[in-house]
Amino acid sequence: MFSPVLFALASLTAASPLATRDWQPGNYPPYNVIGASGITLVANLSNPTTAIFDPPVHGWTLSSVHVGAGLNAAILDPSHGHVFFVNGSGPEISGEATSLNLPPFNSTSGPVPQGLVYSQAEDKSKGYLSVNFGYGTKGFGIRAGLRSQYPVLFNPTGHTEFMVCNVSVPVYGRPQYPVFVVEEHAAVPDNCALMHLLPQCASIEEPLLGGEEFGWQPVGASCYPDVKALDWQKYSDPVYWGSA
Repeated sequence: MFSPVLFALASLTAASPLATRDWQPGNYPPYNVIGASGITLVANLSNPTTAIFDPPVHGWTLSSVHVGAGLNAAILDPSHGHVFFVNGSGPEISGEATSLNLPPFNSTSGPVPQGLVYSQAEDKSKGYLSVNFGYGTKGFGIRAGLRSQYPVLFNPTGHTEFMVCNVSVPVYGRPQYPVFVVEEHAAVPDNCALMHLLPQCASIEEPLLGGEEFGWQPVGASCYPDVKALDWQKYSDPVYWGSA
């Protein structure tokens, strides 16, 4: 089980169980239905003004930090987010069995695939999230249209909840903000906050995807033109999502 020091330092002290909330019909912000070739993933905290983070991480993007050979823990970063693409066949799209990938890394021995990876903690308190060499974990994708009133990242648990934690790691000389998958019936530690990851439209030039070398099947992802510009006060359904 992959469990680097950055993940291990996140507190396991329970704060409060996840709240649940039924979907209600309402007015939702417009988004790009046709989809984009690439997306960044923007943090949308249930409590954007939480005192856990200084400065606030609401609106930061998903990136990663190196923790081992070919291993990179998923974190939030204020300015350097990864540009992912959704990969999957028609049946995988229907079954929410797609993956999220990055353009291949150009090593001295040739291009190497990269993808978003999920692995569950042994005590099932959380799911580790990383961006590693390889094809990634199936079960990541963007839920939209008939399945969701707004585009949102889903994960291999079948849900859309994530949490970001405030963790001090001396080797980096500053706090890091690792991102975890929230497991069903788990509690949120005191140093963490619930959030969702919303797709923001970006682009990836087709030659960067590696063509047919890896057997990828990139698909357009529904996305928002600018997540930070969304004024959720204008819409009838507030952005507190205990579960989806």
